[in-house]
Amino acid sequence: MAVVYNGSSGLAPYISLYRDGGNVGAGTASGGEGFDYNDTDDIDFLQNGHGAIGSTYLEGMYPFAGGISVVRVYNRMLASWEVSGNYNWGLTEKLGTPTFSTIVTNGLVLNLDAAFPGATRHDNWEALWGGDFNGGVFNTIGNGECPVIGSDAHPDNGSNYVCFYNFSPASNLNSGNAEEFGTDINFDYDDDFTIEAWVRVAQKGPESAGRGIIFSDQNNGDGYRFGGRHDADQNKWYLEMIMRDNTGADDTEKNAI
Repeated sequence: MAVVYNGSSGLAPYISLYRDGGNVGAGTASGGEGFDYNDTDDIDFLQNGHGAIGSTYLEGMYPFAGGISVVRVYNRMLASWEVSGNYNWGLTEKLGTPTFSTIVTNGLVLNLDAAFPGATRHDNWEALWGGDFNGGVFNTIGNGECPVIGSDAHPDNGSNYVCFYNFSPASNLNSGNAEEFGTDINFDYDDDFTIEAWVRVAQKGPESAGRGIIFSDQNNGDGYRFGGRHDADQNKWYLEMIMRDNTGADDTEKNAI
């Protein structure tokens, strides 16, 4: 999964969403009643913390259920051929091969790979590239269960083996998550950035609202979150990027997957 965010001062961002290396939709974010991109006091992503994987930052809401093996963040927009190139490399990645040897590195500010989790892998997911805090600390929020490292055969190539962190929420609202990945991944609403992740979604979502956050920088209201949402009426899953301001208004770009 990937999202390419093209910010613009005073205007809604242009967002491109990718699945399996291919573009599944792009457009100007829409649907945010009351969302004012000219009111910078209400839209200040930079006031937030240091990002989170598997739920929203600090609140721990909308927990992701499933496996996450790779997370990369770029401080620029990746071209479609760069997104597909990273995906194609991932299909052939083998345990023990450093991922940053062939992936796109221009603008890369964070690269996390569960195949190389670091010495304290159950407590800290160390970054191969970037990360002011040398990785992220796993936290248990509410009745959540901290992620644990696991391994399984790659779904696209049985001869390859990959590792992943298994996010298994124990409640409908809160879950273990990984946070504190450094200030290099803090972006404002008018910046350009890209988020990529290799994920394996559980068969059934854990949250009553049918949402699961892959990566976010949202704290007490404003910020952004990237993940999936289930529409019960249409029985479809959507890949979505949501921007939220201090007044509680949302602006969204989403596409069915």
